[in-house]
Amino acid sequence: MVEKLLALAQDETCDDDSLLRAIAEATPYEQKVGKATFWVETGTSLASFKDDQIIAAIFEANQDADWACHLDNFVMVNQPRGGDLVVTVAEEATKLAMIGQTMRILDTSYSVITPPTGAGGASRGLDNRFYVDITNIRYNFDSVELMKALRRLKTMPLFQGFRSTIAGTSCHTNAWRIYFCTDDIPTNLIINNHPVDQLRFQGVTYAVYAKLYTPSRVPKRGGRSHHCLDLDSMFATARAAQEQTSSSKRTRTTNGGPASQYHQDEDTVGADADMGGASNPAPPAEPTPTPDGQLPNPFEDPTLMEVEEYTTPKRTTKRKEREPTLTLADWVTPNFFDDLHSIPDIAKWHVDKWGYTKPITTYRVAVRDVDCSTISDSLVKRMYIKNKRLEWHPDNMTLKQVISALQEADQPEVSPASQQVQLQEAIQDMTPESLTLAQRVKPEELWLGLHRSPLQGNVTLSTLYSDDPAGFDQTVRLHSWHRWIASSYLPHSTTFLQGFRTIFHDKPSWAYMQAICGTSDFIPTAPAGANATTLLELEDALSVFELWLAVQMNWLHKSDAWLLYLTSKPVVWLPAQRSVRMLSPTTLFALLHSDLGRKVVSQLSASHPGKWTSILEAIISSGYSYQENSMLLFVPGDSPSLTFGTPLLY
Repeated sequence: MVEKLLALAQDETCDDDSLLRAIAEATPYEQKVGKATFWVETGTSLASFKDDQIIAAIFEANQDADWACHLDNFVMVNQPRGGDLVVTVAEEATKLAMIGQTMRILDTSYSVITPPTGAGGASRGLDNRFYVDITNIRYNFDSVELMKALRRLKTMPLFQGFRSTIAGTSCHTNAWRIYFCTDDIPTNLIINNHPVDQLRFQGVTYAVYAKLYTPSRVPKRGGRSHHCLDLDSMFATARAAQEQTSSSKRTRTTNGGPASQYHQDEDTVGADADMGGASNPAPPAEPTPTPDGQLPNPFEDPTLMEVEEYTTPKRTTKRKEREPTLTLADWVTPNFFDDLHSIPDIAKWHVDKWGYTKPITTYRVAVRDVDCSTISDSLVKRMYIKNKRLEWHPDNMTLKQVISALQEADQPEVSPASQQVQLQEAIQDMTPESLTLAQRVKPEELWLGLHRSPLQGNVTLSTLYSDDPAGFDQTVRLHSWHRWIASSYLPHSTTFLQGFRTIFHDKPSWAYMQAICGTSDFIPTAPAGANATTLLELEDALSVFELWLAVQMNWLHKSDAWLLYLTSKPVVWLPAQRSVRMLSPTTLFALLHSDLGRKVVSQLSASHPGKWTSILEAIISSGYSYQENSMLLFVPGDSPSLTFGTPLLY
């Protein structure tokens, strides 16, 4: 195979596509292409680790995670300069499924905020040939165009692929290796008497490590290496020369030079118009210091700089106005929900009752196949957490992505025998500590545990409800506190402990929290539409509803798709820094008033009758909900109290 590649690479009559096809055939892995990315909130805690160490640690530590089935679709990881971790995956559905999950990396848990691959190592017959490694590439790195550019530069590239893969997995590092036909460095890759150590390609600058790499003694200026291969500037110059020679008319020039002039950075290697006569370029002229002694920025284009004498401001700059409140029309294209619900019988709900001394109920859904080729391109906004802040995702969710996520929730029927096995395992894994999380004020551990083991959480809540009603109410109130603290810091996210200490200047304890709730000004009086229910009880009822949803239909919190389908409203989340995100009151009310919400409450009334189901039934019958995007949050002060606010209007 190497002989075939060698013959094609050295044949000047061979076209680019033929060589690329041969490279694809020679690659011992089927390359998986990254199609989407999601963020893991790691901050700068992993900055000292290499990307290949991180991806290997992800595979090693998450084999038993709830989302482990998606590991095969992981492609690569990158660490942006601002912190956190970007994971590239091969399917958009995998990205949606990972939203809200928790990932363990190097003995630490982090929250997710949105193939076989090409072999990059040297194969037999390539060991002695010259190569370069281009590092820190992204999923949109255009290797095809790079190969074409290197061939036009007469460097005779032979093979390209990822430098290495993670053993036993389908992931690779983010370094791209290119082999050349010769054993020594091609002449045109020697820039200013030194092997190329930086590449400028399609507007991005990459670090380059040639075979037998030795660092340059010439310092960088403005981040620009003295040995940078600037393909962007080289081919721009070549195109400019071709356009000038082919034009029948010449542009009138002034003393300042041609009207259309391509500026080339001072360190950029020169190139002939046909790119074939490039040799070792002459060193660039030394830049002339400015009057204040500063060297010019090599990345600044003088033709794009503002000229003060030609700029006359017409009026003073006004302060930027606050963004207007988002209405439903701003969130979504007009036909999105109509198109979504125009698909008939997409889902059928099934209620599974588990044979146990306590009433254990779960919901599964059967989703039929949908021909996505007929689906419109309507869009809806979505949220995600970036740098510990809830923000609008740069990519809107398409209707096709929603349908794909819905189909992923399709679940087969569980046989009675399998039910018993799963139930016994869940009961055996229960610990006394799981029943006392509320007493120990561990809201994040409680919420995360329900999502990690929903069946075990179902048994725990049912046991508390029937055997320890006071313990159940305590668990509910703790979850309400978790929601209030999260709401108080929107759009930022924080831990429960840090948020509580900042607001109350004290460590949270159950006795202290109960005493605060007992004060007269802790919470506003209930609105008239709440049917004489106190606002505190109404908030706890919403927490009850969310807790049962987490253990009875765990797939609901994994993405926006089902919530969009059920509520016909965009989804608003409450971020939880060390746990799974929660639903805002606006989304919970919409879900409660949906067909599925009524079904869940009706089933709860039969299996767990009492005060909480009565309040939920009253909310449904009255159609009550808070104002759009309104939620209870703490107002800082000497005696913090809850009040209604709209913190997401930013």
